[in-house]
Amino acid sequence: MPNDYDNTIRELRSLAAAMLDKVEPFLDEVTDEDTHRCTGCPWCRMLTALRQDRPDLVYQFAGQTRAAVAFLRANLAQPPDAG
Repeated sequence: MPNDYDNTIRELRSLAAAMLDKVEPFLDEVTDEDTHRCTGCPWCRMLTALRQDRPDLVYQFAGQTRAAVAFLRANLAQPPDAG
């Protein structure tokens, strides 16, 4: 029978997977030159300004974030330790 710890771990893993599902399309949009950009949120305004001044940093940021997403996905694909 699962205990509270197991339920919490399961919920956290589910939340992390949902977060990654939201991050990946954002990364695709950030690196696509022709995609319409949001101008309302501070995050998108910062990336738009950065893209104009230093587009190389935007691509480096996206690449590093993609690597982190891939790492997290690989770890989420493994079953949790039965500690």
